[in-house]
Amino acid sequence: MKLSYLILAHTDPPQLSRLIKALDGEDVSFYIHIDRKSSLETFTSVIKPAPNVHFLQQRVPVMWGGFSVVEATLLLIRAALAAGPAFDYAILLSGLDYPIKPRRYVLDFFGKHPGRQYLRYASIADNPSLAYKVKYYYFPSIQWPRNHRIVARLRYKLVRFLLPRRSFLPNLVPYTGSQWWALTKDCLQYVVNYVDEHWEYAECLCYADIPDETFFHTLVLNSPFGEHTNRNIQVGKWPNVRQPVREAGEHIKYLDWKSPREKPAILEETDFNMLCKSERLFARKFTTAKSLRLIEKLNAEVLGKA
Repeated sequence: MKLSYLILAHTDPPQLSRLIKALDGEDVSFYIHIDRKSSLETFTSVIKPAPNVHFLQQRVPVMWGGFSVVEATLLLIRAALAAGPAFDYAILLSGLDYPIKPRRYVLDFFGKHPGRQYLRYASIADNPSLAYKVKYYYFPSIQWPRNHRIVARLRYKLVRFLLPRRSFLPNLVPYTGSQWWALTKDCLQYVVNYVDEHWEYAECLCYADIPDETFFHTLVLNSPFGEHTNRNIQVGKWPNVRQPVREAGEHIKYLDWKSPREKPAILEETDFNMLCKSERLFARKFTTAKSLRLIEKLNAEVLGKA
């Protein structure tokens, strides 16, 4: 089993270095996109050069909630597909992630069900409360006062009043879900081929709400690879969504949205027992400022690293 880790990063080079060290091995490779607004040198000066660690030279300025996240992810996918050696799975991570299962456990996990696609998703058609994600126009590149809820509400109301409702592409059923996934090489090759052959798809998703949570899910679930996902429906509560959401698939990453801390919470030593109980492979967020003692404990008691 060979894995390629596709990593989106923009801050905290020491934490990215710890992540790479925790996952490194002969059977893995790393493809890293550093936000173009950040200095690439601050990362390459901390992380030692290695044959299996690749920093993308082509970079985009990434804005949360914008299509630039999709663009950066596609750059990572294309880099992994173009390079050798071949991989079985590509796993999308953030630079502020960390494994909560041993490296051998992660390899065996993907080896148990070869060909399964791991992503958490919900059909927008079956969840009317999620229709806003593709029904209206969103312009995240326009800068507004931060943390100003009144301005944000007025902006969305104005856009929805002035602009027409959007129609999704007639030949696709829209899906949305967690940004983080693990997909097979063949599946990702299908995604890239579809994007290259259907320019209208990217154009449609460009103005969706947080398009990175819809772009890949829709393509996978409308493809033959969608049959190889976990289809068991569960009803859950999503952040900022009032109605219960009927969702399926499998999470690979632990995030704490319920804590009164940050959204998601920055994990600390007090979160250790909860991480040990989790069946997920990775967790987010870890930072140098708050998570060092937790990482040391995970290394010593879970990951088997000094």
